[in-house]
Amino acid sequence: MPSSTRVIPPHDLDVERSTLGACFHSVTAARAVAEEAGALFYTETHRAVHRALRTLAPTLDGLPPDGALVRNLMSEAGEAIDLVPFTDLVESGLLVGNVGPALVQLRELAARREEHAAAVMVQAAPPGGGAVPWDAVLARLEAARMLRVPRTPPGGADYIESISAFLVEADSPAPMIFPELLPCGVVMLLHGEPRARKSLAAFELALAAATGTAPFGLTRFAPAEPTTVLYVMEEDPRTLTRTRVRAMVHARCGDTMPDTLHVAVRRGVNLDDPVWTERLIADLLRLDASALVLDAARRLSAKTDEGPGKVRELIAVLRHIVTTAGVTIIIVHHDVKPPAIGQDQRRRSQRASGGDRFAACECPVHVERLNGRESLLFPEDYKFTADPAPFTFTAQVEDGLITSLRGTDSSTEDAEHAGVPGKIVEWLKKNTLATKSAMKKAGLGRWETIEAAVDALLKEGKVDAVAGRTAKSLRYFVPTEQSPSYGDASA
Repeated sequence: MPSSTRVIPPHDLDVERSTLGACFHSVTAARAVAEEAGALFYTETHRAVHRALRTLAPTLDGLPPDGALVRNLMSEAGEAIDLVPFTDLVESGLLVGNVGPALVQLRELAARREEHAAAVMVQAAPPGGGAVPWDAVLARLEAARMLRVPRTPPGGADYIESISAFLVEADSPAPMIFPELLPCGVVMLLHGEPRARKSLAAFELALAAATGTAPFGLTRFAPAEPTTVLYVMEEDPRTLTRTRVRAMVHARCGDTMPDTLHVAVRRGVNLDDPVWTERLIADLLRLDASALVLDAARRLSAKTDEGPGKVRELIAVLRHIVTTAGVTIIIVHHDVKPPAIGQDQRRRSQRASGGDRFAACECPVHVERLNGRESLLFPEDYKFTADPAPFTFTAQVEDGLITSLRGTDSSTEDAEHAGVPGKIVEWLKKNTLATKSAMKKAGLGRWETIEAAVDALLKEGKVDAVAGRTAKSLRYFVPTEQSPSYGDASA
């Protein structure tokens, strides 16, 4: 019998590697490749990488997918890839500027493989008039034809329109959880220093959304109707959380518990674990939830305080949850520590710990403690809407328990003076030539906060100082025309 020679189907592994590798350097390449069929890739490993890219594509927010996250997804699907070949794949895409020509080449190779498979089916028919599986053969040939059909850009040939045609189109009202404060389908970052009352504010938002009542009692934020909320608490123990939550729910709802509010307190929810993420999404869909409150980020992920690369992985998970489950996320996080040389000079919205967090959240909201019962809530740098006006809220206490948070509207100018710097300036107007120790005794803030605030006020020229009574000591005042000058020994 003549020996048979196995014909290898047409393919080009180098082109496949460079095309997939380009996805990790360009979000445009990642989206283009994710739109293609997995049949473009010859090896099962390359198809597995492509499947992971397709899963992540809806979560990309202007940045390419992270390699570690892709490997995690592959591992969870039982399609693990070793680090060395994966690194080679990623590096092979470094010099690919445009994946378009490579995709055309891969489509043609995939079409030839379909034709090759059809030919094999015909040749494999038993001799002597054996039946040929013509339905399968024709399906392969049709697949080859479709792979060669020129691709039409999304939107069709007439994707360009005049500005007048664009502007005349009617706008659908943007869905909101809370008017002004929280649109649907976004990530709200509720951040601030420790003990700023971030967790209280987060639960107030959860309870207000679930009951259809105005958060903080501010009618401008009153929702149109109640919505289902899942509140996940990993920061505080179950007993302490239950005590705090019971007081606030009872004050708002009496003895009738809202059936739209669900909780998971200290259940070990881990956003770094893809299994937990998918379980969370499934439960959100089962509950038909519209909002997910996560408290706090550092207890839900080990990546929160790391560099931009790791934080990007967490942001991709949050985007995946928002997109797949159709929810709005409120996530609680802490600010970075003020630098040793003075107060953090960045805008409030950019002070959250962990690189890339500000850019990834559409609604940054800073929470600042003012005194024993009052805090300032300052929305700033919203991505798609105007910034809501800031406000303060005061904890209402009964029998030693906080029962509600009562809000008071404030102008942006008043809010700027409400924080520690503003309190120092106002206090110094009445207590001129005072030391930092005197400010601490007056309860204007923690020592390190006062030091940072005073240094910043000095740089801004809002306060001045003269030599104190002891060496190296200073006494501070608000400059006026009659202000004492430096070196005034009588001060």
